[in-house]
Amino acid sequence: MDSQITGECLVCGKETKNRCSSCYKAGIDLFFCSPEHQKLVWSAHKLVCGPGKANPWAWPPLDKEEVAWFMDNLDVERGIISNEDSLGRTPRAFLIQWLGSADQAVLEAYMSPDLDDVRRDRLSTLRHFRTIHENSRMTAGGAFLRDSYISGLTRMASLWDVLNDTSGWRSGLLHRLLITDVLFERAQAASTNPELRGFYEGSVTRLRSYIRNIVARSDPAHAKRILSQMDLQRVLGRMLGMS
Repeated sequence: MDSQITGECLVCGKETKNRCSSCYKAGIDLFFCSPEHQKLVWSAHKLVCGPGKANPWAWPPLDKEEVAWFMDNLDVERGIISNEDSLGRTPRAFLIQWLGSADQAVLEAYMSPDLDDVRRDRLSTLRHFRTIHENSRMTAGGAFLRDSYISGLTRMASLWDVLNDTSGWRSGLLHRLLITDVLFERAQAASTNPELRGFYEGSVTRLRSYIRNIVARSDPAHAKRILSQMDLQRVLGRMLGMS
């Protein structure tokens, strides 16, 4: 570990030289000031940690919850018509079109950690379909439906246009977005814990800083779009009592 290199802990923002060693081997610096803070977000971070997963960001295989969603909603039509109708109106139609079958066993093949390139490329399409399907069927309160960290993150990645191309600054952005997502869940689950609330709010500030200082350097227009989306989501979140 190079002791001259420091960065902000992704959980609390403290300046530290401690990096995730596995992600460092993958060529990306993700700082955690202590094992405790890394453990706080490990349930999600482990899915994209280390060589072959962290840099460039590689979407993990489907999990049981994602497979179950497709099986439980095979014939549920999307709620609105959009320019995504080429993907099919129902999960069954989509799976037959893209995988050749709507059988559960075919979908479960995408749960393997050793996916070939063709199947790995299809992961983003599978999750993108779920994103547009769920977002077209909003709950009565207006909130997007929510399940696993990865399915939730996929919705944001699709909205921010970083779902398919995860190279360069996009990997760092997705790691930070995932950490922010986990901290939001932790803060919501322990609403009386001001420290966790502070961790979440600080992570949002650091995410914005990354967009302004890193993303904008490479793609100013894209950075501006993402920040505008964040502003809109913050307003909607306040209206719905989510932030």
